[in-house]
Amino acid sequence: MRLRTAFPLLLLILLGPGTERERAPLRLPDRWNPWAPLSVADEPNLLTRYKLARLGEDRALCHAALASAEIRHETLPDRITGEGCGFRDAVRIEATGLRIGKPLALSCPAAVALALWERHVLQPAAQGHFGRIYSPPVS
Repeated sequence: MRLRTAFPLLLLILLGPGTERERAPLRLPDRWNPWAPLSVADEPNLLTRYKLARLGEDRALCHAALASAEIRHETLPDRITGEGCGFRDAVRIEATGLRIGKPLALSCPAAVALALWERHVLQPAAQGHFGRIYSPPVS
């Protein structure tokens, strides 16, 4: 059974039967709720891979997650460049919190993963190493 179907099923079993009202005290925070949308601001956890995988299946969900990131982007049209080649649901990254040089194209889920990495890995490392979060100079 794939993780995308196994995890929610396991969670339902753990929460047990009962009415919605009976389960109200057990309401999960969105970052621990597998059905809640991914937010780039939330600290990554065991559900992050699952939520990232869902983004590849739902364009609207992916673009909503990307809108919560500090990435300036524009949507690119789907394009087939050859047999088995091309891209679907891609975005052109114009700017992030870092200096990136030329704009680049990524799939929407990859752009969200980039935003997560920048916010939760790279910037804390910059804070620890340099004593401040990196901010590119205004050009």
